[in-house]
Amino acid sequence: MSRARVAALRLIDEIFDAVYETTETFRLGNIGSDLAYLMGAIADDVHGEHYSQVDWSRDACGERKPKLLAILRKRFKYDHPVWNYIVLDEKEKR
Repeated sequence: MSRARVAALRLIDEIFDAVYETTETFRLGNIGSDLAYLMGAIADDVHGEHYSQVDWSRDACGERKPKLLAILRKRFKYDHPVWNYIVLDEKEKR
């Protein structure tokens, strides 16, 4: 298995654990759906080049920011690798 794949799996595991510890259910606020899209973007990154991303910018989401985004902001600083897979507006970045 390539280093990029191993890194992706470790990142997916870290994110899943953080979200699982933070919430009682993945049903509320579409956490499960948003988590699946994010994990898909990470899993799709076979060469570590971050081509697949989820778009949670204002243009894509409007005023509805994913609940998952709030969880990730509480758990991961902006220099964490998870943010390589998320599109945000410039002013939303930390």
